[in-house]
Amino acid sequence: MTRGLAVLTALLCCASGAQAGTLFDTFKTICIDTGTDPVAVIKAIEAMGGKPLGPAVRTDMYDTPALDQPWSIGKTLDVFVTEQKDPPTPSSPADSLTACTMTSLARDAQSHALARRWAGIPSDGPAGMNELYIFEDRDGKHFSMPKDRAAFYKLQATGHTWTLMNNEGGSASTLALTHYLAQ
Repeated sequence: MTRGLAVLTALLCCASGAQAGTLFDTFKTICIDTGTDPVAVIKAIEAMGGKPLGPAVRTDMYDTPALDQPWSIGKTLDVFVTEQKDPPTPSSPADSLTACTMTSLARDAQSHALARRWAGIPSDGPAGMNELYIFEDRDGKHFSMPKDRAAFYKLQATGHTWTLMNNEGGSASTLALTHYLAQ
């Protein structure tokens, strides 16, 4: 699905400001269908009636500059749009990423199961309250990343590497999708 079509879908199905049926439905429209592209993510959030919670904030977590922009959709859903450029270190090459993180104030086990299925997390893969799954996207199919560090970084530089963070802790649900951009 193209980013423009994703935004149009968000406009048509959510023009009233109402949220989709599950956290995953909203996550798919805002984060997945836009490819975490910050401009497309913000357009999709706005199409759902979202409002910025404040200006974009420059953070320097772990000595890595990032630009985070917080948004709110209704009273129970927050979205963070992130752009980050990591300099090279002795143990890893430079990388750039975009991310889309959604937190709902309601637990939604069904959405976490749908996110795991979408990412292709193997049934014997990680599970639990807080999981991080790294995968390669090849023509819409998802594959586990190699364990070998050199092979991992080589694939990451192609722009086909993603991570899904799935957190079901406490009384909230968080889904985050990160795209490592081609270098």
